Amino acid sequence: MEEHKHRSERPPPRWLRPVEALIWVLIYGGLLAVILGVFLMKQGLSDAELLGWILLVKGGVAVVIGALMIWIRSRWK
Repeated sequence: MEEHKHRSERPPPRWLRPVEALIWVLIYGGLLAVILGVFLMKQGLSDAELLGWILLVKGGVAVVIGALMIWIRSRWK
């Protein structure tokens, strides 16, 4: 009688590389957007300041999503 192999909860290996690449793109791209946003906010122009705030917020959100994805990835078995 053949033993039943238990399927692990881990996604197939073909999914791992794109997920991990997306995590680091979100983190590093988000940090770059935050730095650019801070730089634009220091310029003192109203349009540049608005764009700086937008980049700062969206970059921060991207970093948080990337960090959350690292936490989720660490919970996969």
